[in-house]
Amino acid sequence: MAELVSPCCGAEYSDDHIPVSTCCTAVPAVSETDLCSNCLEHTDFYEYACNNCDEFFEEPEEDYEYDERMKESIAEDRMDEARDMGE
Repeated sequence: MAELVSPCCGAEYSDDHIPVSTCCTAVPAVSETDLCSNCLEHTDFYEYACNNCDEFFEEPEEDYEYDERMKESIAEDRMDEARDMGE
């Protein structure tokens, strides 16, 4: 069975904190509103925080999706390096 992980580094995460705004990671101005308390803009709020790197994110992802994304990223980096080296 797949496990949900943080999309930033594939670590465990928590969802038991106060949501923070996507604009400047401030808390909501008033509970149950979409206003940021810092900039008073309408915004979305991150619901999750990574336990490893303290990054905020909207949705966790399946561990196999994270692994596949990392494999693709490494392959792209290798192709870029090979192209830059003239191979």
